[in-house]
Amino acid sequence: MSDLLDEIKQLVLLAIEGEDVELVDVQLKGRSGSQSLRVYVDSQSGVTLDVCARVSRSISDQLDIADVISGKYRLEVSSPGLSRPLLTSRDFHRNLNKEVEVVLDDGAEQTTVKGKVVEVRDAEVCIEGPKGIIRFPVSVIVSGKLCLPW
Repeated sequence: MSDLLDEIKQLVLLAIEGEDVELVDVQLKGRSGSQSLRVYVDSQSGVTLDVCARVSRSISDQLDIADVISGKYRLEVSSPGLSRPLLTSRDFHRNLNKEVEVVLDDGAEQTTVKGKVVEVRDAEVCIEGPKGIIRFPVSVIVSGKLCLPW
């Protein structure tokens, strides 16, 4: 399944090239013949219904040409919303000075870090929390999310 998902991601990236959107995630759910392909995109200028429709047509055309998903499938294109996962340096850079919660796994154990993103450098993130500043590589992030005020 991961080979198919990787191939789909590459096709989606090709389809959205030139669009004012960034690929956030691609999920393929369900059984062959009745699958759901969810594509999450984001943009600095916001993701509207028109943007989703335009991007959906581009992705659909690319997938139809490549014919990588067997049987019927439903394509859904949307914004990840406020619960967008934070996984890359770019995600954290976009959220500088905001409160986040991040789960880290260094291979020995998983830890949760909560605090304000104070610096992002290449593949490293710095979060200021109750115990001071914690610096860690992006490669150890399991999951991350914004801490919303409500």
